[in-house]
Amino acid sequence: AQIGTFSNYYSASTAGTYNLGIIQNTGALWMFGANWYGQLCNGGTSATNTINEDGSSRVGELLNWQYIEFGMTQWLGIKTDGTAWTAGGNIAGELAQGDTTNRSVPVQIGSATNWVTGSYCFDAWNTSGLAMINSSGELWTCGANTQGALGHGNKTTLSALTQVGSLTDWRSVEGSAANFSNFSFTKMGLWSNSL
Repeated sequence: AQIGTFSNYYSASTAGTYNLGIIQNTGALWMFGANWYGQLCNGGTSATNTINEDGSSRVGELLNWQYIEFGMTQWLGIKTDGTAWTAGGNIAGELAQGDTTNRSVPVQIGSATNWVTGSYCFDAWNTSGLAMINSSGELWTCGANTQGALGHGNKTTLSALTQVGSLTDWRSVEGSAANFSNFSFTKMGLWSNSL
């Protein structure tokens, strides 16, 4: 079924059956679905079940969003200026803010301006890990790490992004939703299973 009456959608991201986010080719960001921890970035936890063209399901007035991704209860957005933003559940520090406080409005991840992609993986306990790649090809991770999915050679939970090794040829990342969360990465065109 068609979503709204707009005809200028650019990209979309989903989190299973829980959330949908859409970027228009104007750079405007719209999100709806579940909002248990504030992942819709509307300042509260009320769910939205439709894209309201009156603007109530739009995230702010900015027109510079280029990438979005959902975790189980998290949202990640990257703007055209290379800054990364996040909101939602932060049980294991997966919002990369150095704490475990949930956020219902977008907060910037650090001060870097060279992020190009990122992904959440999540497990049956509603904890998530975050992996991000910047334009230098560096891989950074944080959040839940009960299975060692963050790639640091341990199972330590991290609430701030930490670089994985020193390689600079990471290209893409995709998180999984499973009882044992993990990431798959693309490095120099080849797939590598979870670190």
